[in-house]
Amino acid sequence: MARRIAYEEVLKIISLCEAVKTGGLSPFEVDVREKLKILRRYLPYWKTLEELINDAEAFNELVTVIKLQGDSLKKQASMLYMDSKLLEVKIKTLNKEGFAKALLKSWRPIVALDQLTPQRIQEAIDYWNTLPPLRERMRREEVLLTPPKTLTIEELYKLKVISQAEIKERIGKLLEELKEKADEKGEVDYWSFIMGETYEETFEKAYYVSFLVSQGYIQLKYDPVEEKYTLSLDSKKAGGDTSIPIHLSYDEWIKVKGYE
Repeated sequence: MARRIAYEEVLKIISLCEAVKTGGLSPFEVDVREKLKILRRYLPYWKTLEELINDAEAFNELVTVIKLQGDSLKKQASMLYMDSKLLEVKIKTLNKEGFAKALLKSWRPIVALDQLTPQRIQEAIDYWNTLPPLRERMRREEVLLTPPKTLTIEELYKLKVISQAEIKERIGKLLEELKEKADEKGEVDYWSFIMGETYEETFEKAYYVSFLVSQGYIQLKYDPVEEKYTLSLDSKKAGGDTSIPIHLSYDEWIKVKGYE
């Protein structure tokens, strides 16, 4: 009977320590000294391997609680922690003079008093009087800002950003890719065709596709009912006169990329 009670006591110690590790109890609510005395008292009772394992586990759990107590004390010390009960007792024991001195030591005013002297006022007046009249200041030459625009292929040639050989090679590859992916009607979904692994790749491909459309190599069609853009190899209908704006921001790319 005593052996069974001792076994249950050890299990209770393990359960108590588990509650501390999961945050259910404070580590300081465990009287480690008392629990170690219990383990020492019941040690002669153990005969089986399972009982010895439980005893070792209980001892190890108590060691973990001691570590948690130490960690808690270090944290409180680093934060200049003071127990609320202890603080309440100290405040009650202070007289008015002691309380006032403690307040003055901890007081850190954040408000400063400044004033405008007659000398500073005179400096401001002198500065204002030396300024040119407002009408003269408004006559300053305005900076002419060039409105944003899209560079044409010819302008890119002049800036030597790309060469004619490069653009022809790129266009040729795009046309071949479009033919491979086109269905029996010679059509390909616009978004699936231009979509790349990155936003930069997608933007670059969309630029070259717009060039193909504007030059009449392919046709871009839009279905307002299904809100669908389609690229068509039907060059007879592709005259390059129709302009269809397509918004291709990074957010739009992320949205379409998620539907793949």
